[in-house]
Amino acid sequence: MSSSPKNAMLAEHRNIPYVAAGVTNPLQEFDLYVPERRNTLDTRPPPLICFVHGGAWRSEDKAEHAGLARRLAAHTNFPVAVSNYRLTTASTPIRHPAHAEDLLAFLHFLLTWSGPHTSTPTPPYDPTRLYLIGHSCSAHMLTSIFLQPLDPASDSASRSPTPSRSPSPPPSPVPTPDSLIPSPALLAATRAVIMSEGIYDIDGLLVTYPAYKTWFIAPTFGRLRSYAPWNTASYRSRPGAEHLNWLILHSKGIPW
Repeated sequence: MSSSPKNAMLAEHRNIPYVAAGVTNPLQEFDLYVPERRNTLDTRPPPLICFVHGGAWRSEDKAEHAGLARRLAAHTNFPVAVSNYRLTTASTPIRHPAHAEDLLAFLHFLLTWSGPHTSTPTPPYDPTRLYLIGHSCSAHMLTSIFLQPLDPASDSASRSPTPSRSPSPPPSPVPTPDSLIPSPALLAATRAVIMSEGIYDIDGLLVTYPAYKTWFIAPTFGRLRSYAPWNTASYRSRPGAEHLNWLILHSKGIPW
């Protein structure tokens, strides 16, 4: 973990691992941007904003969003955490739900982390007040965590998909697996989920952009005729998450 004051108003703590001690993977780390408190009369720790990057499950890095994190911290006066997660690449051909499992591990870590300073073993934020922002594929990851699929017994869309004839590794587990269930503490701590240009209905996406199947959908989910089980737009709220506020931001020019 590295730490440095970017300026007098913002402290930056980079490359904080959120997985088990002794395990080093830069794709399982996050950066934290902590603004100087303006209201010294308010002794309560501030909420935490968490930004998760997009990149089609295959690209981008937390460092690319440092400018956004600094602006968010300056505008809100809240700390901002920006996380990485493992990516699907030729050398690391991981499948869904591995990316979302990393995101869930990051969020659970934030609930009990003692903070970046050993001299003051408390985080510079209130772990019971989290505001989450996901862009593109990370919006799908967030909905895979905070929503749950319909009962497969009563919803034909959630039945096992049929692989295409093209040779391919087995598809992702169907539907969202138990490894993506958030703890009651995380559900209670999360106050709002903000999603920008998210991917929700993969089949709908491929109708408009069929080339995306080879580019990043098949490597992430498997080469299938239908991706209905991962259409998170059809999911329902998890028990304990009814209080969540959802904000969906989407361009009218991109029918995802």
